[in-house]
Parts: sequence; structure tokens; C-alpha cells
Amino acid sequence: MLTIKNLSKNFSKVKALDNVSFELKKGEILGIVGESGSGKSTLAKVITRIVKPDGGSILFKGEDFTKLNSAKLREYRKNVQMVFQNPNSTFSPRMNIGDFLCEGMLNFKLASKKEALKKAKEYLELVKLPTDIMERLPHQLSGGQLQRVCIARAIATKPKFIMLDEAVSSLDVSTQVEILDLLQKLKKEYNLSYIFVTHDLLTIAYICNSVIFFKDGKIEEEISDIKNLKNIKKDYSRKLLNAVIEF
Repeated sequence: MLTIKNLSKNFSKVKALDNVSFELKKGEILGIVGESGSGKSTLAKVITRIVKPDGGSILFKGEDFTKLNSAKLREYRKNVQMVFQNPNSTFSPRMNIGDFLCEGMLNFKLASKKEALKKAKEYLELVKLPTDIMERLPHQLSGGQLQRVCIARAIATKPKFIMLDEAVSSLDVSTQVEILDLLQKLKKEYNLSYIFVTHDLLTIAYICNSVIFFKDGKIEEEISDIKNLKNIKKDYSRKLLNAVIEF
């Protein structure tokens, strides 16, 4: 469904991404794991076109979305949503939850205002939140509730895949598990694909089908089946794995 070819991004003299290539299959949850500064968050922002790449291609359904016009790029952004690490950074402090959920649907002309408000309530119920929070402001919700709202907003545009950048790392352990289970449920219900960017291999092992180990803007190693996680070969990958799993 998504093919990344020779993707590169430089910041001054630093190669944040260095000829990165991989594929995301339909229905797959692909984990991208690496230490802080490895380039994995830059990769997430480039794939979602928050940041423009310096080279390479992003092929979605056969079209290269690094070279298309603004109308096509808009369509790409409807199909590719992102959930960030810190939900507070996603919200305008003055926008209530209902308006936040409706924004994407209205922006992409998927519903009228009345229809969007109705659908927003449905999405809140889907992520196990009460509909009476529609009028609340972000500071009136917990971190776990805000992240559920972010997920509801992401699926509201009916995307093909969602990029999750450290989407549970700021939450407590019990809430992390709840969110991960919710993502699994939504994936099946909406036939979604995910790219899950994190530094936490336990999260990867819990939710992902496959994993890419990222180092210095490059793919160090790729494991196509998470069940074979202990068969890694590279020292860097093994170091990350040893930090959380005893062989």
C-alpha cells in the first residue's frame, strides 16, 4: 500500500534520513524503533508530509506523493493521518472537543456541520468516551482521554493508514495497554494500517506485525515477523532488545 524509496532529509549538515526504503502492507502494523535522535520521528513527519523530503519518493497506491500538485497532496493527507506523542500539543486550548473532532471532516468536505457533530459523537463512543465531553476544553480531560480524542479525530477522515509517533509513551502503563488494545480493535473494524514509531520494544512486541530498527537515519535491520524478534543479527538491534528482554 505504501512504498518508501530512498527517502532522505538533511538538517544543515546532519543526515536525519539517509536513503531509507521499506514497504507497508495493507492491514499491517509496522514498528519503527530506535534511540532518541535516530531519525524515526523525522521519518514520521516526512511520510505524513509535515516535513518535505530532500530526496526519494513516497508511493501511495502507485502515485508518488513527493511530486504531486496541491490537490493530490490534500487527498494524500486525508488518507494519511497522524497521532503524536503529546496530545496536548495537538489541541488549540480554546477549541472545544466537538469542534476539534469536526475540523477534519469539514476541512475535507466529508460532512456538513450538523452531520459532523453527529459523527463526532459516534467516534467518541467508538473510542469509549462519553459524548458529553463535546463542549469541554482540552485542559478538562486527562492525557489518556485526550489521546483517545486524537485517535477519534484521526479515523474521522476515513484514512487508509495512521502514523503513530510515540503515541502512548507519555501515558501510564495501564492507559498504554488500553490505547493499544483500542488501536487493534479499530484496525480490524476500519481495515487500517499503522506505522508505530517508538523507542519502546515492549510496545512493538505487543502490537506490531513487523519491526524496523532505525539508527542514524538509516535502517539497521528489519524483522518481517515479530515472532522472530529474537533472531536479530545486528549488535545495535540486540542492544535495544536486551534492554527490555532477557535471552
